[in-house]
Parts: sequence; C-alpha cells; structure tokens
Amino acid sequence: MIEFAKEIAEQLRTQDNAITKTPIFIVQQLKKDYGYDPAYSDDIAWIFDGDVEDDCECIEWLEAELYECGEPDGYTRTAYVKRWEFVTACLTRKGCEDYIRANGHNLAGRGHPDCVRIYVESGWRNEEWEELREFFLQAECGA
Repeated sequence: MIEFAKEIAEQLRTQDNAITKTPIFIVQQLKKDYGYDPAYSDDIAWIFDGDVEDDCECIEWLEAELYECGEPDGYTRTAYVKRWEFVTACLTRKGCEDYIRANGHNLAGRGHPDCVRIYVESGWRNEEWEELREFFLQAECGA
C-alpha cells in the first residue's frame, strides 16, 4: 500500500493539473438523447424498428432517398442532442487513462477518442479532496 501511495504522489506532483490547484480528473462519455423535433436541430437520426441509425453516410442516403417521399413504414425521423456523461473520477490523469484502456470496450464508441474524454473539474475548497491529495503527497516524502 505504501508503494501505491508513493506512485499516486508521484503522479500528483508531476502531472499537468490543467491550471487547477486541486484537479479532479473525470472520464466522460458522449451520449445522444433522441426524440427531439428535427425542425430545431441539424443532428438527425432515423429509427427503424427501435434501432437508431445516425451514421453520416447512411443519414445522407436516408435523407435523399426516403425523406423526400415521406417517412416510410417502420422509419421515424428524429433529432438528437449530444451531452457528456460522467463515468468515473480519478486522482490523476494516468488513473483516467488506465481506466479507459481497461474499460473502453464498455464505453461509448468502444472508447473511441471522439466519444470518450478526460475532463478536469476542480476540488477547490473541497476539504476532503484537498486532504486526500495532501495525504498522498506526504506519503511520497515518507511523512
């Protein structure tokens, strides 16, 4: 456990903290919420028997071939909104990278860089987060 604490401390001491005193590294995945009115969005998808098709090339074909004639049976034209969803929080950027490497297959787009990101929040004035970081930094010094 001491070695683990020292490894975390080394990461805390040497990583890029994204100009944040007490960073909280977050893994997020891109999610799409469907069912919006297409009149108000350029992000279009087609749903056929419950399966969503939002691939750009397929959408172009569907728009050109199907929509001009009206929605065919079984198809629904809809819009979607993209949002970033929290997956997990880590003390270090490396922790996030390791998480994505180990679990990317379960994340949006199977962990593709366009669908998963590391985001930095701040633990500023969060006493627990600040004390935890300090604990690890002291472990490196053997305190």
